[in-house]
Amino acid sequence: MLNIAVSSMVNLPGDMFEFLTEVGNSKFQGVEIRMEKNHWNYDDPQNILNINRITREKKVKILSYHAPLDTVLTSNSEYQRVKSIREVEKGILIAHRTSAKYVVIHGDGYIDLDDCSKKKNLEKSLTELVEYARRWEIKILLENLFPPRINSSPEELDELSNKINSEYLGICVDLGHLSISGYPLPPEQDKFWNKVYSIHLNDNKDGIKDQHLLPGEGRSWKQQPEHLKF
Repeated sequence: MLNIAVSSMVNLPGDMFEFLTEVGNSKFQGVEIRMEKNHWNYDDPQNILNINRITREKKVKILSYHAPLDTVLTSNSEYQRVKSIREVEKGILIAHRTSAKYVVIHGDGYIDLDDCSKKKNLEKSLTELVEYARRWEIKILLENLFPPRINSSPEELDELSNKINSEYLGICVDLGHLSISGYPLPPEQDKFWNKVYSIHLNDNKDGIKDQHLLPGEGRSWKQQPEHLKF
C-alpha cells in the first residue's frame, strides 16, 4: 500500500506551519518536513507541540523528516562531523515525538575529500547514528545523490547498508537525482527494494539541475522502469 506524502520542500523558504495547515486542507494526508532554520525553528520545543496540534486537528500524518542540507557526515573535521550527527539526532528525537517513522539524510557534502576518506567518515557517522536511532525506534534513510558525491548509485547504497547491517538503516530513492546521475535502478525483484522505505517523486527537464519538478513535468519520469509506474 502506497502512502503518498508531499514534501515541505515545495514551500521552502516559506513558513512550515502555514504549509502544514494547507496540506491539512488538501487531499494529501501525509508530509515530509524539511529541517531548515529558514523554514521553521526545530530547536524550539514549543514548535514540536505546534506540529502535534496541527496534525491532530487537520488529521495529517508526518511520514518523515529530512535532515538539514548543511549536515556533512563525511567531514574530516571531527567538529563538523559530530555537529552534523547531533543535527540528525535532533531529527530522530523530533520524529519520535511527532510519531513519524523516518529521518532522511544525505550521505555526502560538497567538501574536498577523496572518496576513500568520505566513505570511511560516513560509515563511522552512520554506525553512531543507527545506535541512537535504535533507542527511539526511528529508521534512518540514506538518500541517493548524484556525482561528484558518493552514494549516487543504488549499488553504493546497497553496499553501505549491507556493511552497516542495521534494521534502523534503510534507503530513500530520489528519482530526480537518479535522472541526473544516469544510474539504472535495480530490477523489481532485486533484494535492494527490501531496504527502500521512501521514494522521492520529482522530475527535471535537462538531467543536469536538481529542479524538483512535479512528476511528468520533465524527462526523468518518462525514463522510469515499469515497476515504478504509479
